[in-house]
Amino acid sequence: MKLDNIEPKTDQLIRHFDTQALEFIYPDKITDNKTLEEGNVALKEANKLLTSFETARKDSTKPFLDKQRAINERFKSPITVLQNHKETIRNLIKEYMDKLKAEAEIKRKKAEELVKEDSIVSQVQAVELADEANKPPPPVNRTMVRDRWEVEIVDLSLVPREYLIPDMSKLKKLAAMGMSAPDGIKYIKS
Repeated sequence: MKLDNIEPKTDQLIRHFDTQALEFIYPDKITDNKTLEEGNVALKEANKLLTSFETARKDSTKPFLDKQRAINERFKSPITVLQNHKETIRNLIKEYMDKLKAEAEIKRKKAEELVKEDSIVSQVQAVELADEANKPPPPVNRTMVRDRWEVEIVDLSLVPREYLIPDMSKLKKLAAMGMSAPDGIKYIKS
């Protein structure tokens, strides 16, 4: 397998691990105490190799992950500032739109009152107010002013099943520790 964008030293280390993994020897059957002991030794050796492989992988990826963390941390401040600006703009737009709706409602009510009067002037004013009240609002980018929602669970027993997600990592840890499975859960070795 060709490894692109990997430093030669790391590539050489991975190739060494590839060779070790491919050439790993273990008993193909356990039939007596001797092959059982060979299996135990092979299992310990496999664990040692896996630990060394994982340590080498983490050591190889650590510089990149550290750089990624530093870049993400550096971007956090301007992103947060801009998100705050967006939220302020959303709130300003929403306040203005609410104000326009309230003004339109006042005009509608005033028009209804004027319609009840008998004078022609009142009728004309009522039509004018109704026209103003029914004018469409100015266009707004809807993605910028939509409401945001947070969710709080107030009574877990009332939450429908389809919204309950089991914590699989916690369940796997319980299984690995030899704990009995909670109701409705079955442990399966893989």
